[in-house]
Amino acid sequence: MASLWDVVPAPITPALNQNVKCEGCVVGAGIAGFTTAYLLLREKKSVVVLEARELGRAQTGLTSAHLSNALDDRYYILEKFHGGSGIKLAAHSHSAAIDKIEPIARNEKIASEFKRVSGYLFSHGRAAQMELAKEREAAYRSFIIGMKIKKELAHQSLHWDTDEPYHYIRLHDIKDDPKNEILIIGGEDH
Repeated sequence: MASLWDVVPAPITPALNQNVKCEGCVVGAGIAGFTTAYLLLREKKSVVVLEARELGRAQTGLTSAHLSNALDDRYYILEKFHGGSGIKLAAHSHSAAIDKIEPIARNEKIASEFKRVSGYLFSHGRAAQMELAKEREAAYRSFIIGMKIKKELAHQSLHWDTDEPYHYIRLHDIKDDPKNEILIIGGEDH
């Protein structure tokens, strides 16, 4: 099956052959670059977008076009270089980008088939199971994980361990949803 980026021809754009004055210069004409340029234009800023090759053909052209805060580089690997606060920042920035792109697609009536779905990271084989375990541990060390559950599945309580910093599990009520609550699992975020 051919990628959308291979089937749809990229528009031909002129080369920059003179000095241009602008308030914002975006380098890269993929989804991140064009989203940045769009947001600057919405703020009434003049913008120039620079691209060395074809529009939407670098990282954007290699993607399956799904948006996720589950990173291909794995959080446990990023944690080695950037620590727990760095991987929190990476996850939050990806989530914020998705939260920004969703209303843009809706408001601009972009035929993007944008929809939110659950995502699951799974393993295949022993080596992949070890990688999955490392990823889970990095998430527990650095994030609070929340999931909606039926109220009757657990009773209101707080659970924590004796590690320093500690890990915990607790429940949180959902406003205007008396049948469900959020199960919060966190750890090492102190």
